[in-house]
Formats: sequence, structure tokens, C-alpha cells
Amino acid sequence: MYFANTGERAHRGRIVEELFEQGEAYLDAVEQRFAELGVPVRHDGAALDFGCGVGRVLVPMAARYRSAVGVDVAPSMLEEARRHLGAERQADLRAYDGEDIDGCLGDLRFDVVHTTRTVQHIPPADGLRILRSLLARLQPGGVALVQAPMCAPHTLFHRLNGLRERSGLLIRLGHALARGHTEFRPTDPVHHWYLYPADRLLPMFHAAGCEVRWVDLDPDPRGRFRATWYLHRPG
Repeated sequence: MYFANTGERAHRGRIVEELFEQGEAYLDAVEQRFAELGVPVRHDGAALDFGCGVGRVLVPMAARYRSAVGVDVAPSMLEEARRHLGAERQADLRAYDGEDIDGCLGDLRFDVVHTTRTVQHIPPADGLRILRSLLARLQPGGVALVQAPMCAPHTLFHRLNGLRERSGLLIRLGHALARGHTEFRPTDPVHHWYLYPADRLLPMFHAAGCEVRWVDLDPDPRGRFRATWYLHRPG
């Protein structure tokens, strides 16, 4: 990466440092919540971060768990994660081709499964298939944190979102309106945002042998909820 001058390099260094400090604080909060729910996280186990990106959560995972695996669909993200891990932290970085999650993970099993800000970009049919595979790898006594957007069924937003996802043009228009823009370009890139209603997630969680210990619902002005599910597989 090219830096124009020392000041810019120092600025970017502070941003990176703050990013991973946030990751540490976030992981502390997640572990504290599981402990409060009566299912403390085991540090002597294996952890998975699906959709690890540049490693904001994976880097602290690699420091505190026996082993850590990071999976992402973008090779550039995995390279950044590898760079941030450095020589002092070890993690198994795996590229997901968008199709074969079982081939990506092989016979790996985990005591901690984590995925946030990821399945919202994946069509639910594929996202649910991925989540089933991840949770099937959860060891007895293990915990999982799954974050997925949802909204109440049969609401106006629910209907509009279904219509929106059928047309790239409607998606671009919706993004422009959400940002307060009065103009939009039909060639703008499409960023999908899929909903995962509880009536689709809960049967899948139960089929995987997981119990829901808690769900945090973080609402936004559009009527959506960023639902964070705290799961436990009884031992």
C-alpha cells in the first residue's frame, strides 16, 4: 500500500489500531453476554469467523482461542487479514467460492461460530444453507453468534423489500432515496440487503440442535431489525 507521507501513514496506523481495539472490546462484550446467559465461552476450543473481512474480530479470536479459522469470499480481504494477524498470531484463512461451504471447511469442528454483517448480502436460500453447515459443525457445549436483518412479516417494508430485490433498478432507486439523493444512475453498483425472518431461522436453529439463549433486536428507522442471535448447543 502506498502512503503519500509519514503523517498519512501514522493516521492510517491509528485507524487500524482503533479498528482492532474495537474488535477486542466487541469480543469481550460477546463473551460477557454468553457468560450472563449461563454458557461461558471456552477459550481452549476452536473458533470460526465466517465473513471475517480484514480480521477485526478474527485477530482477537486468534489471540485468545486455541485455534481460529477465518473465511471470506474476497481474496483481498483475506490478504488484509493475513497482514493484520502478523507473525505473532496464527489463524487458518480460507477462501469461500460462494458455492461449496462444505468443501471450504472440510471436516473442521468448532466450539465458537461467529458471523455478523455477512448473510445480509446473501440470498436467504443460500444463506440458510450456509448457516446450516456452520451450525452442524458446532461442538456440543459450543456457542454461536449469528447476526441477520429481519422485519415483521406482512408489513409494508417487508412487501417493498421483496419487490425491491426482484429488480436491480428498484434497488438502486431505493439506495438513492435512502441517502436523500434526488438523482441516481441506473449503472450504479447494486448492494443487496436480504431479510432473514425468524420463522425461517428458528426451525433451522432447532434442526441443528441449537437452543436460542437470547436475541438482540437493534431497530433502524426503516422498520428493520439487526437481529443478533445467541445460540448454544447443549452438551
